[in-house]
Amino acid sequence: MVTTAGKLYEVVDDRKMQDLSGVTSRIKEDGRTAPKDDDGDERMRKCWGLLEETEIPFDILYFKDFAIQNVCLPNDLNEHSFLDVCQTRVERAGDKSRANTNYERFYEDGKKQKRPVWLLVLVHPDGTKEDAIPIIGWGRSEGHRKAQLELENGNPEGIEAKPNPAIVLTFKATSQLELKKIRTLIQDVSRRSNFETDDQTDSVSESSAVHQLSVAFKDEHGDWKDPNYSGPTVGSAEWKEWCEEWLQTDPAYEGQGSGKKSRRSRIMNEVFENGVSQTYPKILSEIESAWSAAWSNTLDFEKPGKVLKIELNDNPQQLLLKDAQYVQSYEKEHGHLPDERRTAHAIGYVGAASEAQATTSLDRVTKGIDSALALYARHNTCDASKATKTFFIRRIIFRKQLVDAGFGYRCFEWDDNTEKFQEVIVNQYNLGLLP
Repeated sequence: MVTTAGKLYEVVDDRKMQDLSGVTSRIKEDGRTAPKDDDGDERMRKCWGLLEETEIPFDILYFKDFAIQNVCLPNDLNEHSFLDVCQTRVERAGDKSRANTNYERFYEDGKKQKRPVWLLVLVHPDGTKEDAIPIIGWGRSEGHRKAQLELENGNPEGIEAKPNPAIVLTFKATSQLELKKIRTLIQDVSRRSNFETDDQTDSVSESSAVHQLSVAFKDEHGDWKDPNYSGPTVGSAEWKEWCEEWLQTDPAYEGQGSGKKSRRSRIMNEVFENGVSQTYPKILSEIESAWSAAWSNTLDFEKPGKVLKIELNDNPQQLLLKDAQYVQSYEKEHGHLPDERRTAHAIGYVGAASEAQATTSLDRVTKGIDSALALYARHNTCDASKATKTFFIRRIIFRKQLVDAGFGYRCFEWDDNTEKFQEVIVNQYNLGLLP
């Protein structure tokens, strides 16, 4: 017998197929769409098929209302050992739009959740148990979490509590080898749930494919950068064959056309020529804390003030656009060009602002910060900026962009004597931000 959130459930049978059949029946009795019979999304049928086919033992239960506070979500869990295989869409890391959409759908528009989320409960060989983490349904889970936080904080919007239907898979690894097999299965389920199909068109970005291939290769062969690595030699025929075959399990990268081949080559080069990592979401509270540790004052990024607050990346065109927007806005408000240069404090990042195009390369971020600082220095000192009286960048904090980047936040301040940006040491040990 299993209890959660005050509800009681029974395991139908120890035998897997009867468990799967029982869960399918319960989902239908609850008035929701069972993955096995999901005519609207063939990806769910294929993911269910993976459960039917696997020889790895597991328990499966259906919960009409799984307590959302017992689910690990982004910003809760960067230490969860299966985060990298459960959250395979790096462009969605930190993206709250899907959470907001699902919150509005379920709690404001009153629509019923048709499909349950899939949750993983993992027990390691030493008996350590990790909290439930979504395999399928991150956006729905985050929508429920947003509602839960509102209910706990006085319910200012007057929303009604809604059920969080969930399929819960419990895997109990008996050895490290079995744990590795579980990782492979869970990544396969998570990836397939995001494949582009005729039913659902939401293709996987190349940055996500880079992350997925990196994780899968390390799980199968080990870390190719490790001195003791004994897997296929990077660049060899065996290595290429394995990577090509793995990538082509996703229809978005399958085929022998020149376009598909080029995409696969780009992904393989990105993984094996640079260190890669899963993207880290923009967390304004962490940025504010790191800023305060560097300068002993607050950034208050979203609060207007005498100092201009802007976001900048390492793209010169973006900086030119920010310049033009600032001057035009000032002229429209005051009827003339600025009389003097306004001090600006900036949040910096490397690469595209779009999560779908977010960089996953540690080397790209490191080099991008160097080039960005040179770009900002030229902006501060060039005659054109002086003539148009555009903003003057005094302080900048580069936010953490990658999970494997350690502390990740770097702060710089303009030095009038050298006319360069000097790095400011952040007392990070007092922030609780270290990995």
